[in-house]
Amino acid sequence: PQTKMYPVMESMTIWINVVALSLLALITPSDWFVQLVSLISAADELSALLWNSSIDRARDILSAYVKSIVSPTHDVYFVGHGLAGAAAAFFVSDLPENVHSVTFASPLSAVAWRRGHNWISDELSSRVLSVVSSSSVFSLRWMWGGLSYMIPCNLPEGECRNIDSMARLLDALCGLNTKSDGN
Repeated sequence: PQTKMYPVMESMTIWINVVALSLLALITPSDWFVQLVSLISAADELSALLWNSSIDRARDILSAYVKSIVSPTHDVYFVGHGLAGAAAAFFVSDLPENVHSVTFASPLSAVAWRRGHNWISDELSSRVLSVVSSSSVFSLRWMWGGLSYMIPCNLPEGECRNIDSMARLLDALCGLNTKSDGN
């Protein structure tokens, strides 16, 4: 439907901005590269208002939902993949302390700079876990953020980015770590 066209365009714009210029990240400092991407990406400027309104709308919906379920006796976890996971992780900073986020292949820093913020790793390190596969084409640290955990993956690239494959790899790693500890 027509109503879903703008969010699709926004998501594609963000990915095109990040992917098209990612090769430059290999030879430039991350802070400088992020500013370069935002300056020379014409599509970024065209969709800024649409993207911001979608993020604000999603933040309002998530905040209302969290307020309806949060309690001091249990934690709430947002689990997401890709851009949606990154946006949910970004929202955690404005929510109660017992709200956490686990993301898979989510460009945390890319979403943060797109919203005009720097990702503050120290403040959220106990509340956000970002899982990225080691074979990802986009394994550049600036894009994923300092809170990322890189898991080894020898599967084909498309499968390493898949949330199901990443969950299985993470489960296998946790099983190996538990067995090696004698537990």
